[in-house]
Amino acid sequence: MSQTQVAPLRVLIVVEDEATLHAIRHVVADEGDLATGASSIEEAINLASGERFDVAFVEVRIEGGAALALCHHLPSLLPKVRVVALLHPVEIDRGPEALSLGATAVLVMPPTGEALARALHDAKAEQVRTREVTTLEAKLARERRRLETYDRLVRFARGAAPSDAVRAIVDGVAQLSAAQGVALYATFGSDESERVLLAAIGTALDLPSSCQPADLSRLVAVRGARVVPLIASSGAIGMLVLDRAPASVEPDLAQLADLAAAMLSLVDRQDPIDESVRVFPPKHFRTVADRLLTLAQRHDRRCSVLAISVPGDRPNRREEATR
Repeated sequence: MSQTQVAPLRVLIVVEDEATLHAIRHVVADEGDLATGASSIEEAINLASGERFDVAFVEVRIEGGAALALCHHLPSLLPKVRVVALLHPVEIDRGPEALSLGATAVLVMPPTGEALARALHDAKAEQVRTREVTTLEAKLARERRRLETYDRLVRFARGAAPSDAVRAIVDGVAQLSAAQGVALYATFGSDESERVLLAAIGTALDLPSSCQPADLSRLVAVRGARVVPLIASSGAIGMLVLDRAPASVEPDLAQLADLAAAMLSLVDRQDPIDESVRVFPPKHFRTVADRLLTLAQRHDRRCSVLAISVPGDRPNRREEATR
């Protein structure tokens, strides 16, 4: 970001020397910034209490040297202001004191135009740096949240029941895309086969549970929603409908689609469980037992689970749920 993109600085001038006051106003105007003058300490504090200033030039000897206190009071009122203390040659030994109180820089009077312009340039450079750091921190925070969400959703999809996993996909995509509604449709067979709704959230809850591709395309176009196809190694496996998604999500759509397709593939690879038999092999026992116990607790019912370890030569006959 160049300095020309920074908004004009608001400059407070607390100077009683007429020549210096004129010089500062001239440089501030040449730099395209805005100057406001104060003739006393009280007026300077009143202005700082009600307005925003980026830079303050303070002549320290005003009111018998009491203006030195402005090096502390102005940053207290305006934490981002840069105070430039103006010292006459006979009082140059007060420079360290001004800096310790909060001044950013010290200039000897009468200041040159170059020195005044440099002080303004430094303030603009600091604004640019602060803005870039803030932007970078925001990007890093977004990426951290994105990666945490990716990790959480993938781990959840590996161990959850299919219905819970597809719900997690929709919730995760809604969180990452900031869309007000998200729907996940499965594609079975050819491109012309019926689309089946697996899960929906938010404003997408009113979408049809099943729909022909052409009808769904027209419906999505009327709503102004976005359609993101989900492509796996085996081909198209589904599609996401993002309703009222902000424009800022556009660069992330490909990553969202890859995430959803990968998770949906994990769900599709899970072996079906026939719970009607009430007897399950080791790899399904723990999942079914946990779900039955959860349902029993939710509905205040009793549930008994029997784990049998069958002796034999093959260790995989032992029920994992008995660990």
